[in-house]
Amino acid sequence: MISIFLLTSVLVCLIGLQAVIGQNDRESLEYRLQVEYDKLMEAQKNAEQFTVKSGSIYVAGRYGTEWLLRAISAKSREKWADRWTVTGDARRIFDKELDKLSGIAAKKIPGFKPGAQYFAFHGKEEESRMKEEFDHPDQMKIHKIGLFTDNWKQEGTSEPTRIGYIWARDLTDDHPYCHLYMFSLTISTFGTEKLCRASLYEDSIIGCP
Repeated sequence: MISIFLLTSVLVCLIGLQAVIGQNDRESLEYRLQVEYDKLMEAQKNAEQFTVKSGSIYVAGRYGTEWLLRAISAKSREKWADRWTVTGDARRIFDKELDKLSGIAAKKIPGFKPGAQYFAFHGKEEESRMKEEFDHPDQMKIHKIGLFTDNWKQEGTSEPTRIGYIWARDLTDDHPYCHLYMFSLTISTFGTEKLCRASLYEDSIIGCP
């Protein structure tokens, strides 16, 4: 009984100490970096709560994707640190929390795969336009490609639209995960000619086959 009480007391103290250390870390940062730190902690919290059954494609929350990438990619982390001039103690604080997010991601991402509904329909021209949007198509290993809807959707006088997805591995990445790329497809009419165009709308980090 005493041992259980002591163990519980120690656990409560450790949790309290971690909270204090985290608060001290934040307060030691410049205001501009405190804002960034809060965003990172929110991404961390979202990743902790993420489950495959949630139905979401955002492991670190909809607005945490960039932080997730900085956590798992050294290149992305360095690019962000250079742009924001994060050095010295501030860099050590962010590296510590980004490493934590990377550890969470390593447990969650590998088992997260896109459902068949993202690739339920197909169109040769649409899929060709989607692949053309990649900067280095020869370095993309495509696992699945398809369209989310069967028909084009049009509201009023707007251009007809469809949503498409590509599940792929970017061979230039410095992390082991794949991407689920979401594309917005439109049809523009020029006289009697119709042109299908694709634009990359979102890029989510997910597991590989």
